[in-house]
Parts: sequence; structure tokens; C-alpha cells
Amino acid sequence: MTETEEQKLEKPHGFELKTMNGYKLDEVVSALQKEIRRGNELMAQYWAIEMNESGFWRYCFRRMQVIAGEDIGLANPEAMILVSSTFGALLAQERIKKVTRVDNNIIGLMALYLARSPKSRLVDYWGGIILKRKEKGWIPDIPTYAIDQHTAKGRDMGMDDNDFFKEGSRIKNKKVIEGEAAVVIPRGFEPLILWLKTRCPRPLDDGTSLYIITIILSFLT
Repeated sequence: MTETEEQKLEKPHGFELKTMNGYKLDEVVSALQKEIRRGNELMAQYWAIEMNESGFWRYCFRRMQVIAGEDIGLANPEAMILVSSTFGALLAQERIKKVTRVDNNIIGLMALYLARSPKSRLVDYWGGIILKRKEKGWIPDIPTYAIDQHTAKGRDMGMDDNDFFKEGSRIKNKKVIEGEAAVVIPRGFEPLILWLKTRCPRPLDDGTSLYIITIILSFLT
């Protein structure tokens, strides 16, 4: 298995990596993440600054990216954007001039923001479940609703837009946004839509039902 950059950095090569105040680097990284998880703002910022002043600011940012996905996740997706964009801007500066450490206020802000942010470990939990299932040989099949005119198999089956709008375009957690008009059912179409919904093996929303009825009527007129 190929080692990650972090594993290579932490792996002893005849000596033990330590920070400027004599802490073991792997323990500092662990302390940083634990303090952020617990919302301990002062100590989270302390460990981030310790890594920065010891020349490990890149490693610190990579770890905070992991934290943003693992411990904050969907509770605040903007955390990943903030950390990654800031890290990217600093790496861009380094292309011009070597950066041995960044301003403590920058890296401190990242740690403080993550510590104060609402948190969710759902992403990591789901990832763990998937990995455990894969270890036991879990290889799920491609779902039937993923086969449509956008795939070679679907085209071979003669699927077209009608199949896509009936099945492939179905969404959950739909939200009507500002400027998006709700579906207006023309007068007289209500009985047709009700008839279609009662006979379709899968649930249909009004928009899809109206689309299908319109297609049917276009062939009849």
C-alpha cells in the first residue's frame, strides 16, 4: 500500500519528528483534531500555531481539510471551502517565494473557525460503513434507474427522454427556489394526472405527470 504524505512525514527515519517546543509531531496533530472536535478554541489555536512555527504549516492545513470533512461535514460545508481556498492561496504564494511559516493569525483563524463551527460526523460514519462492507466483499450492482439514454446499455435498450423524465430525473428533497415557478396544472388535466398516478407503478410528481400526459396527447392530436 502506498504511504500518504502524512504517513511518510510521521514515520521515523532514524529520528523522531518534533515541534519547536519538543512535542512529538503525531501527538500535536492528534491534539489539534481533538481540541477542534471538542470546541476548545484556545487550545485548538495553540496547536495550530505550534505546527506553524515549527515549519509544519502545510501539514496543519491538510489535517484541517480532513477535519472539515470528517468532523464538520454537512453541518457546515463552507468550512471545507474556507480551509481549502486559504491553503490554495498560500501555496500559490509559495510558488513565488518559499514560505517557511504563515502568519499566525491566518492559521489561527482556521483553527478557531473549525472549533467554533457546528459539527457532524455523518460523512465519516457512512465512509466507515462502506469500507467495512467492502472488506466483506460488498460490490453493489448498478441500479436500474441509472440505466437510461445517457449510458450505452440504455441506448441499446432504446431508452429516450420519456424514460429519463419518468425515472432518471426523479429527485428527493426538492426545494422550489426563488424565481422557479411551481407547476401549474391546466384546467381539465387533473383527471388525467390522477388516472396516470393511480396506474403508474412508481410515485410521480405533478410536473412529471403533466409532462407524460403532454407527450401522450401530442401523439393523439
